[in-house]
Amino acid sequence: MHGFLDSLHVQAEHARAYYGGTQLYGKFYQTLANSRDNPAYDPVKDEIRSYAYSSLPLTDNTSIFGKFEKPRYLSFASFERQFGITAFLLRKVLVATGALSTLPGSDVEAIDAESAVLVAGTIRDLVRAKEGADLIGISYQVFGTLIEDGMVVPAIPQDDDARISAWYSKSELIRLRDRLLPKGNPKNMDGLIAIQDVIRSVACTYGDILRLLSRNELKRIGVDRSKSGITSLMLDREEIKSKVLLPHHGCLTAADPSNRWKTSTKAVYALFNNGHIETRIERNPETRSPQKVVAVADVETFERRYISLAECCERSGLTPPKASNRLKATGLARVFPRDQMKDAFYSRAPRGSRSSPRGLEPESPCWSLTWFPKAVIGGAD
Repeated sequence: MHGFLDSLHVQAEHARAYYGGTQLYGKFYQTLANSRDNPAYDPVKDEIRSYAYSSLPLTDNTSIFGKFEKPRYLSFASFERQFGITAFLLRKVLVATGALSTLPGSDVEAIDAESAVLVAGTIRDLVRAKEGADLIGISYQVFGTLIEDGMVVPAIPQDDDARISAWYSKSELIRLRDRLLPKGNPKNMDGLIAIQDVIRSVACTYGDILRLLSRNELKRIGVDRSKSGITSLMLDREEIKSKVLLPHHGCLTAADPSNRWKTSTKAVYALFNNGHIETRIERNPETRSPQKVVAVADVETFERRYISLAECCERSGLTPPKASNRLKATGLARVFPRDQMKDAFYSRAPRGSRSSPRGLEPESPCWSLTWFPKAVIGGAD
């Protein structure tokens, strides 16, 4: 019987879904169907139906001898009727997850019947970002920062091809919220402040604090019962600060050489920006903002080559105009052009020395300033 049915299956067209036995078995089916009043044929009909459902990609829309069996596949329309989830949303989710499929041998979109319940449960668990933010008790903007920090991961990422925005797992968000919130308040709530105030004062992120909570690294945690979710957390600012403070980069900022050279930070930044001192970008340990810094060794190298007019004035007691005039009188010129910076720097190296600094021409009349305060400023001829 099965071999005979297989031969009929081969003859049937597989370009579309089957909706009845006539498309499958033709005249043979019609002959049996017309004998429906003879109960002797019922076991034959049952076997044909059972074998068709088990061996062919049939959906629950296929009726064989007026009866249906549990199908291997569900049409999108049947899925919508059974689970209350629109075929439109189902298709979007399947496309975004790469799970869209068709009945074998046809172009008819369908879903595996055994996985339909799991797929329906997954879709029902999905929420958009706004609902997810409300669920864990934070603002939509903060929810976005948690996504950037990797604390919240979409169950279904945004997919432009499927025209679907990011969706998040409701159950995972609830688990995250419950895992982070304490079960009760400490006996002593003194010194605890709202998580938002901690973040503003310490210049950290929600992600920084939530990671500490998830690793159980915080000892003092309270809850403001007038609020809900993550925003209800009360924390110890000093405890947070001690754990999120970045290690110092070991370099100097513009303010440090400015103090050492008695010049403006604007002039120091001009040196940075024009490449006279090598810099790199590091984060401020307290504010976490990116800033230009310079290695101590590079500052010391610069100091061995150059001296600022301001430092000369401090060491000699002369005003800038008088000091500048004496420098000009002895043939000393500023090293860096005035259009780069207003503050003047002079070379310490003797003219023609191999250690002449970058940017100083060999014929430039810049004599050593190691003797400058005494010989030039101090009044000696």
